[in-house]
Amino acid sequence: MTATLAFDRSERFKDVDGRLHVRVSNLSKATVNPYRGNEIPGWEQLGLDPTQVYQLLRDPVELAKAAPTFNNLPLMSRHVVVSAADPHERHVAGSTGTDAVFNDPYLQNSLVVWRQEDIDDIESLTKCELSCAYRYVAVMEPGTYKGLRYDGKMCNIVGNHVALVEEGRAGPDVLVHDSKDGLMPTSVLTSRKALLVSGALRGYLAGRTTAPIALDAALMDVTRANWPTTKEGLKTTVAKLAKAKLATDANLDDLHAFIDRLDKENDGAAEDDDLEGMDESEREEEEEARKKEAEDGMSPEDRLKGRDSRRKARDAKRANDAKARDAKAAKDKAKDTKAKDADPDDEDDKNNKEAEDKAKDAKAMDAAMTKVRADTETAVIARMTAVAVAREDVRPIIGQVSLAMDTAAGIYKLALDHLGIDLTDVPPTAYRAVLKAVPSTKGKPAIAMDHAAATNLASRFPGLANIRIQ
Repeated sequence: MTATLAFDRSERFKDVDGRLHVRVSNLSKATVNPYRGNEIPGWEQLGLDPTQVYQLLRDPVELAKAAPTFNNLPLMSRHVVVSAADPHERHVAGSTGTDAVFNDPYLQNSLVVWRQEDIDDIESLTKCELSCAYRYVAVMEPGTYKGLRYDGKMCNIVGNHVALVEEGRAGPDVLVHDSKDGLMPTSVLTSRKALLVSGALRGYLAGRTTAPIALDAALMDVTRANWPTTKEGLKTTVAKLAKAKLATDANLDDLHAFIDRLDKENDGAAEDDDLEGMDESEREEEEEARKKEAEDGMSPEDRLKGRDSRRKARDAKRANDAKARDAKAAKDKAKDTKAKDADPDDEDDKNNKEAEDKAKDAKAMDAAMTKVRADTETAVIARMTAVAVAREDVRPIIGQVSLAMDTAAGIYKLALDHLGIDLTDVPPTAYRAVLKAVPSTKGKPAIAMDHAAATNLASRFPGLANIRIQ
């Protein structure tokens, strides 16, 4: 007998054995996210500060190229590096599908969840967000993506696994999809300050509330410029929203102090919000339009549509203005060319002088480059020797280091982190000495993961809830 199931328009369904299938889910997202310097591969070689926060773009072009590497990956109940030699079967919750594709801004794939405990976590919203673990190369070239400034881009992305988490770095719209009817939460926030505050509050509330809190409406108009005047009202609103879903024995006693600490957090924005790039008149018109929408009581979604419409109109006007400037520049250039043709002797003298100057500059540049190449070769040989020694030193502790590690200090740190050694205030030059002073055990190296930082003891030690004192 063959069992058949009828499904409406939901993206989820269960097979006859109870396994949960998801036709399409957002695994990752092209966006800008914060990373500490020491989270970024090759941070030492790149000259990054290990404690500074850098904004990295998960580049849409790179995500599109990486899509096939996210097929047939293990879906894990927690973040742990997996391989054929060490698959961590006890944490395998299911698998990604074979149809990964990038639909801007999302990297999407189908999913299957095999274990009932993980299905229960998804359906109860305890763990319904997705977090990808992958290797990548950081290219620290700054730029702006959709109004958000970034310090570097993630390139050459290769997937390792996908994990079910309480809070993913890519955001609440990267989760196990529920339906085609818009049940998946989407953000209407455009201010970088609002996005930063939203992420911080989500982390603060994780573990304190029994279900996620809808914050977008409260943060709709928050910008870096008006934060000092809007945060007091936000404290009251968040407290009211969270109180209705407060977990047993949880409290919000430090909520006000937590929000105050966000005053000086670097939001990574090029300007206050999406007002970036507007001239004075455009800014005044936009602020007046937003004020009227708020007074009229428009919904956040309708206000966002209004912003998009006005933005498109401004872009069209700027494009027309740019065409006019280009036409004028072409006309001026033609006029200059005509004037030069009328006096060829002066132009020849000028060209000869420029050629002589270029020859002198080229000779000086060649000499400088010869010295740079010699110095670089010496430095590279010394670094490669140190890396080879470091790989041998850590082999008894974490085995063969298979991931790309370009510095000896990075390799020693990998082993010391695995052993749980606190390296606070320890200079990288002393890592080898520290390693030699501790006993060795076997372990595995870690790779880049997009799970947001754990915010409470229970999320850091999942087995703690099972321990009882008689």
